[in-house]
Amino acid sequence: FGGSGGKSGNAAFRQFLEENYVERGEFEKKMKVLSADISNRISQGIDSQRSGLSSSFMLPSGIGSRCNDAVRVIVEDALLKFSADKTGLPDYALESAGGSVISTRCSTTYYRKTALISVFGIPLWYTSNSPRTVIQPEVHPGQCWAFKGDSGYIVIQLSVPIRPTAFSLEHIPKSLSMTGNIDSAPKDFTVFALTSEYDTVGVNLGNFTYQSLGKPIQSFDVQVSNPGTFGFVELRIKSNWGNKDYTCLYRFRVHGVPHP
Repeated sequence: FGGSGGKSGNAAFRQFLEENYVERGEFEKKMKVLSADISNRISQGIDSQRSGLSSSFMLPSGIGSRCNDAVRVIVEDALLKFSADKTGLPDYALESAGGSVISTRCSTTYYRKTALISVFGIPLWYTSNSPRTVIQPEVHPGQCWAFKGDSGYIVIQLSVPIRPTAFSLEHIPKSLSMTGNIDSAPKDFTVFALTSEYDTVGVNLGNFTYQSLGKPIQSFDVQVSNPGTFGFVELRIKSNWGNKDYTCLYRFRVHGVPHP
């Protein structure tokens, strides 16, 4: 290219570049402005979504205090139930309330081989708990009536005649057992309602199973509708959870409706 034609060509080319391209510094400046604008728009969108969610899940005024009151009532009811013999139901077999053990049929108390008192190596007295332990309120490890084998009987005269509605069987949990297991706990059992201590037939009120992995106190509803009114019950243990030497009975409760 030469002369004036070359100059006019350079001017046209420069004008083309200025109209269609920008310098690096100017480009970076515009990109920063664009980035800031995009970030601002995103933030506004997020704030809008949060505002919508907050309004959707906003709790009515005063509901927090009502929740606290409800929790307080639940806790107080649980404490009241625990203080009420842990079941919240009257126990008509309880000895201190008038119940009594009148027979164990052919069941034999299990005695530990270690004597509590001995003289010159001769055992004089073996420690054991009587069948009365079954209807007393204290339940601590070892404080049970142990009978030989995996089956046994106990007949209880109730404090007053009642229409039986349920029973509760209590055993210590594994966490309190010195051996780490409760194989001496009752498993399958039956409860009979008796008209007298000499009644050997009675009315079968149900067949039940105490779960070794369940709660320490387990309740069982009577399986017979309108069984009648009785003043005696017989607990028949048919098996335990694996101990061949003895079975431990900690606490047996009888619930029902008193005879009018």
